[in-house]
Amino acid sequence: MLRRWFSISVIALLFAVAGYLLIPSQTATAAQKNERGQKLFMTHCASCHGADAKGNGPAATALKTAPADLTNIPKENGKFPALKVKRIIGGDDFVVGHGSREMPIWGEVFRAKRDRTTATSNIYALTMYLEFIQIK
Repeated sequence: MLRRWFSISVIALLFAVAGYLLIPSQTATAAQKNERGQKLFMTHCASCHGADAKGNGPAATALKTAPADLTNIPKENGKFPALKVKRIIGGDDFVVGHGSREMPIWGEVFRAKRDRTTATSNIYALTMYLEFIQIK
């Protein structure tokens, strides 16, 4: 009985250590998330929304619908609407100014056609960046 208890304890300890070692490598700091999100924003969003995310990008004047100021996203129940933002970025919720979901702005970066993990990670990083740049 003591031997069985010891074996179970050793296995539990191994799982705990393995979990502890994996968490730091998979969990980015807030600064890293914001940096990655900022890079994604500058690559995929800034041409319309502007480098400052206020809706004044170089392509903004050519659009039928003016891009939104993403530094002042309306809060829902006093909180940043992260789920709503994620759904818009991922193309799940339709936004008139973004055109059809087949347009290049959605691309493989934010849709999970090939690599769901990368797409989800990109959406999360961009959402975190947008939350970070909100006017307080």
